[in-house]
Amino acid sequence: MRDNIQTIAAGGNFTVPPKLQAMSGSLLEPIAELLRATPDTHIRTAVATSFVFSLWQTMSRGNTPRYPSLLLIREDTKLDDPVDSLIKALVTNPSAWEPRIQERGPFAFGTPESAPIRMRQLVENRKKLGRATPINQDQVKQLEATFFAAQQTGFGTGRYRRYSQSWQKDLGFLSNPDGGLILRLESDEDRKQLKQHLHGLEPVLERGEGIGSGLAMQAKAIAFSGSLGLADWGPISAARLASLSRPVLCLPHFGKDPIRPANFPSLEYLHTVWGSSNSSINKVSDPALTPSSPLAQLYLKALRHRLIHMDATYDYSIQRLVRELYSVCLEISKVAACNESKPSEGKAEAILWDLYHNTLRGIAISVEALTWHRIGFPPTNIDADFNKVLTLLRKNKPLSPRDIQRKGRLSDASYRDRILARLESESLIKVEGKSVQATTFTDFTKALYQNPKFPAPPSCWQLLQQKQRAAE
Repeated sequence: MRDNIQTIAAGGNFTVPPKLQAMSGSLLEPIAELLRATPDTHIRTAVATSFVFSLWQTMSRGNTPRYPSLLLIREDTKLDDPVDSLIKALVTNPSAWEPRIQERGPFAFGTPESAPIRMRQLVENRKKLGRATPINQDQVKQLEATFFAAQQTGFGTGRYRRYSQSWQKDLGFLSNPDGGLILRLESDEDRKQLKQHLHGLEPVLERGEGIGSGLAMQAKAIAFSGSLGLADWGPISAARLASLSRPVLCLPHFGKDPIRPANFPSLEYLHTVWGSSNSSINKVSDPALTPSSPLAQLYLKALRHRLIHMDATYDYSIQRLVRELYSVCLEISKVAACNESKPSEGKAEAILWDLYHNTLRGIAISVEALTWHRIGFPPTNIDADFNKVLTLLRKNKPLSPRDIQRKGRLSDASYRDRILARLESESLIKVEGKSVQATTFTDFTKALYQNPKFPAPPSCWQLLQQKQRAAE
């Protein structure tokens, strides 16, 4: 491919389009450039985690047992989330979400307004047919084809969909026939729909059902993608997300500047290659043993320290996720290396470890961040007053220790100091002399990334480059 493109370009006076150039170049270097697109090693972790999850979420259902969810959390929501904007540009095609009239096919010239009505009629018609038999199988296939054609007219198509357009009462979650569905939080309406499902009386998200093959209700492979503000990620929503029987991660970050990879077309092409390579990608595995990297073991130790005090189902989901992570990163590096014109000379291994370490760090920080909502703390005999003092400080301006003791109705100064020491150790408050104030979420987030439990991983790619230059 590389030689053909270069020959064509040399034979004429024209510039090769960026996407065509991407098809001829290395797909390992664009990943390395993506990780270098921000000089901040902490933002780099958020970028790497989001990138790996974006590829993981586009795997075929046969290759991964469950799709992981990643919601980015920020205190300042006045500007677009730069990390989420990057991932959205890579994985979504907003034009595919738009309702449109089709000029051919089983729902030709049907309107978006009539589509939901027709879809419900088709489901009822299918029920009347009863059990599938050799006699009615062609009729069943026709009903199913018309249903998904009507769904495309009324609700668009694609693996990634706006949350608010992806669920219909009586029809459940709408997806392509493969049943994979990534719910994007694009607007206030999407976030409102998420809240309704989290706090509604029916366990909609636990079931994750929708009309599928055979026009019967079936479990869909559902995950979330997008960005939430701190207000939407309140204590109730955070607890509910962590109680779902799904691997849901909420990763805070403090990035503000746009992220512009040097070779964005190549990253787009990698997603295309990844999607078309699903048949050759190995299934995600979850070995009992995790990689023996000292850095990985450090992150895992911190992760276990929090998970042991959380919901058992969430603990299991995350423990399984981190064991699947290495094989996903390995497959990404293998697919990216397929376009190399010569052996990668350690480049694929460097990208593997850079993606793995940064994403594992992102997972560990996501779980640690739940402490903002007092989730993951070991139980103690000061829990009730611990929560009371933190709530008091978050609702008031800085207070003196004496005011805290009085307003919190604490028994004595020694008991008060135990509570304050615990809050300070978790980076939830700042104590300066006789002034105590609650930590802002941005400062809390920065403290997470600077915590010695989560050191920023070195760039294996840069170390490899230095080694190769030294050998020349």
